[in-house]
Amino acid sequence: MALELVVPLRNMTLPPRAAWQAELDKMGFDVQLAPDLDLTRDRGFSPTTIKGRSSGFEIYVIDGHSTLRDYPALAGTVEESSPTVCFRWGGDLAECACVMAAAAAALAGGWGATAYYPDDEMTHDVPILTSDYQACLAEL
Repeated sequence: MALELVVPLRNMTLPPRAAWQAELDKMGFDVQLAPDLDLTRDRGFSPTTIKGRSSGFEIYVIDGHSTLRDYPALAGTVEESSPTVCFRWGGDLAECACVMAAAAAALAGGWGATAYYPDDEMTHDVPILTSDYQACLAEL
């Protein structure tokens, strides 16, 4: 079963990998994004490391119009001109921790985005995403 977290960006730009990694480092997440990660073109599995362990997640970007079509609960919070970064992972807790750190640090924390779990129809902020990250790590 795949889990999904979608993160609409409010500033209409995708963060470059270096800035995203810097935000992860600043917030103290021991997660390393793929060195060649480029949100403007990458789609599918993106390898990461967490605490020196190989892991990763699926990632893709959709436009605001597609976000509103696919996730109508986000109406009023998504601009049609802004991109949304979508994450998918399986039941692996290392993958989950990578997603929580990436979403919390770079997107929610660094760029003021909102993280949305479509299955639960709930949004989460940085403290909740960070708590989820720590809970995943505790189970590794």
